[in-house]
Amino acid sequence: MKKIVSLYLLLFSFSTFAQTVQLSSLQDALNLARKQNNSIRSSELQNRIAQTDNALAQSGLYPSLSLTGNSDYNLKLPVQLIPAEIFGGPAGTFKSVQFGRAWNSNASAVFELPLLHPDKYAQARAGKLTREQVELEQTAQQRLALQKVTAAYLNVLVLQQALVLNMELDSSATTLYDATKARFEQQLVSRVEINRSENLKNANLQQTLLLRSNLQVARQNLCILLGLNPNSDLQISDQLSKYAELSLTNLPEIKAENRPSYQATLKAEEAARWKMRQNAYAALPKLSINSKYTFANQTDRLFSNTGTNFDYGTLGMSLNVPLFKGRSTALQTRKSRIQLDLARIQKEQQLLSSYSEIMEWQVRLREKEQARSLAASRDANAAQNLDLSFQSYDQGVISLDQLFTIYNEYVQARNSYLQAMSDGALYRTYLELEK
Repeated sequence: MKKIVSLYLLLFSFSTFAQTVQLSSLQDALNLARKQNNSIRSSELQNRIAQTDNALAQSGLYPSLSLTGNSDYNLKLPVQLIPAEIFGGPAGTFKSVQFGRAWNSNASAVFELPLLHPDKYAQARAGKLTREQVELEQTAQQRLALQKVTAAYLNVLVLQQALVLNMELDSSATTLYDATKARFEQQLVSRVEINRSENLKNANLQQTLLLRSNLQVARQNLCILLGLNPNSDLQISDQLSKYAELSLTNLPEIKAENRPSYQATLKAEEAARWKMRQNAYAALPKLSINSKYTFANQTDRLFSNTGTNFDYGTLGMSLNVPLFKGRSTALQTRKSRIQLDLARIQKEQQLLSSYSEIMEWQVRLREKEQARSLAASRDANAAQNLDLSFQSYDQGVISLDQLFTIYNEYVQARNSYLQAMSDGALYRTYLELEK
């Protein structure tokens, strides 16, 4: 039986380890991240904690009811002296009287209703604002996590196409080496040229190995951001060319004042103001309604039916006026005032940062929109030049140095085009996430 269980656990672990995930678009990756990204899930738990803290702060304004009970055994009953003339004795003499019985038990119910507690009201207001602040911070945290997923996903697409490009270049470099070797055997080129062509072939093969490892690492990083096992079989049936159409049209109008990160600082400032009031209000009087009902039992033996039972109750109001607490209230108020100033500065800085970030994304997207068109034209021209150069080299029209120059121009043009498409898609997605 143990062997069967062990085999089942092994197969289960293997199936989890070999999980296959298919993505066909960036939106698929973002939707999966919204469900499984650990940062997003953590922020949701923080929001639940803030909701609980708010409920705790609000509970200070609610009535309270408590039950207490105790039972005492008197090892020796207390003795009181009472004038003897009460019992018919001579005046000026006293009689010893013991009060109570050996066992004294009672149970009480205590009810309290706050009527005027300014500090508890301020605490409840601060708790509500803090909860709203955390909710906004959660939204901002989610957007930041989705930005990281976007960058990682597009990086995988770039590396996938770069790998395909480099494998094509491997074939071209091998063809060039074979052609140079044939010309060397005909004594048309020197040993230097055949060595350089061989080095180019090896450099391309080396670059292919590097791209394969970079792609594997990029896939693992994307899996982690998606909340998947890093060794999952992540299959992406997507092409970077799908995101080539870059434009600022149909994008939402984004105002820095409306972003969750800035709205959260507004709530934080208001919460800090109420926390300062909470500390200041601690010095004010507090008024409450109190009620207490007690049932008592006195007997010579515990749980005896021959004891004496009686009950009593009170209903009244209590006033608590703090006079002096060793300057603690004043110091707490001073500290909270400084924290309010800090929250105000952080709010102003967040607004500036939001303005700067949005403006940078829009400027970058405009630049990538124009750069993509130029890079596409450059890439097409470089690809045509490379084809013509191979033909010219085979015919002996151009030298190997000239072919190398054109070859490197093509590599740079192609990589520039891929990067322009990726960057444009990145900044556009950043702006779309602000909806």
